[in-house]
Amino acid sequence: MDKKTIAVFFGGQSTEHDISILAGLAVMQAIDRTKFNVEPIYIDFDGNWYNGEALKFPNTFHLSKAIKKTLNRVEFPIGRNFENDRPHCDVISRATFFGDKKIYFDVAFLAFLGAVGEDGVIQGVFSTARVPFVNSDVQAASIYMNKVLTKMILRSAGVPVLPEITLRRPEVGMLDISEIIKGHNFTYPACVKPVNLGSSVGVRKVENEEELKTALVDVFRLDFEAMVEPFVENLVEYNVAVCKAFDGEIVCSAIEKPTREDALLSFEDKYCRGASKGKLGEKFGSKFGSKLGTIISGENRMNQGMAAMGREMNPAELTAAQKELILNSAKIAMQVIGGAGTPRVDFVCNSVTGEIWLNEINTIPGMLAYYLWEASEPRVPFTKLIDALIEEAYRSADKLRRNVDLKSAKAALFPDR
Repeated sequence: MDKKTIAVFFGGQSTEHDISILAGLAVMQAIDRTKFNVEPIYIDFDGNWYNGEALKFPNTFHLSKAIKKTLNRVEFPIGRNFENDRPHCDVISRATFFGDKKIYFDVAFLAFLGAVGEDGVIQGVFSTARVPFVNSDVQAASIYMNKVLTKMILRSAGVPVLPEITLRRPEVGMLDISEIIKGHNFTYPACVKPVNLGSSVGVRKVENEEELKTALVDVFRLDFEAMVEPFVENLVEYNVAVCKAFDGEIVCSAIEKPTREDALLSFEDKYCRGASKGKLGEKFGSKFGSKLGTIISGENRMNQGMAAMGREMNPAELTAAQKELILNSAKIAMQVIGGAGTPRVDFVCNSVTGEIWLNEINTIPGMLAYYLWEASEPRVPFTKLIDALIEEAYRSADKLRRNVDLKSAKAALFPDR
């Protein structure tokens, strides 16, 4: 039997572009090559799609002009012959600007983080073309990406979440912050964050109205919506991944407690702490363990490499009630929104009072949160996780197929259908 081909899509038009590259590289290296062939599809900041062997190696990035010349520009035709043809990308000839070669694949593995990739946009493309893809569908992805909408749904389902004020970027002028917060039980310090971004990009703790105004200016450069929440004192954060790809039952990974250097877990804490000249493999190894350090090697040509982020797995200080709240809330978040893949659900806790709130959901978490599954009981190796996610993609695609025969639906208006 011929091996299936998995096209791994990564990069994208997002502030989380570089983290997506690392996720894509990790997925490609961990896929079981005895079962699957792999094709990398890289999307650059301008939305151009590329394919080529050089995209499988970390020392390719950032792409020099010389390396980029070795790559093929590709396009994805949404319309195709569904009876006789597999999904494919057309290679665009530099000479003719027309497709002269096809790159066939069977499943699209989405390793995007951030907007135009994690938010349902790319999912819509593949759903329209009826191509199986790994990770949540259009509806779930778009909901998860919007922190406010996610909280509204989960709040109605009984999941504890913090109150929030949502602010939309004004067309002209400045927001009247004092007027907006009237009527809200609003106190400082507060936490300001973009509504539609991840990786802690743009997140800021503010102590007064002037700092809030400054933070909003920064957020509105990144997103058209901002969210302001109470800052949780004595802050501790917990994360857990959730998945239903193994047998259809929603299960949770190990719980991690990430450490940070500042009041909030920042992008630098997650990806850049201790970054210096050296090898990506060393940085991956210190962050995610020796396995990925071995998998990924090469000179650090990223602006900011991934580095050691401290974490404690299955923290002992969690009470049975706290652990149950985290796990049940994560399962509810998966169930009521209808997610797929392996979203990571992040929680915040006041370590003195013991109160815990669901903070946000990462539809496609960094490194697909594989390290949380490898620390779970029973242990799930990264390759086994990827196998399960690919199988889930096939099941989801079959489930979403619809009968569009107009006569049987009694919806035909024109003759000769």
